[in-house]
Amino acid sequence: MGRCFVIQPFDDGGEFDKRYEDVFLPAIRDAGLEPYRVDRDPSVRALSEIV
Repeated sequence: MGRCFVIQPFDDGGEFDKRYEDVFLPAIRDAGLEPYRVDRDPSVRALSEIV
């Protein structure tokens, strides 16, 4: 399965997280891809490690 790297703003009060869950996540999965968000990867200590 391929991966889809998702980039979006952080700390917006949850508006973008809701859009991700309701819109982007289903579309990414429907395309047969695995979504990847660095902020949800427990192995990454700082965003600068991956970006």
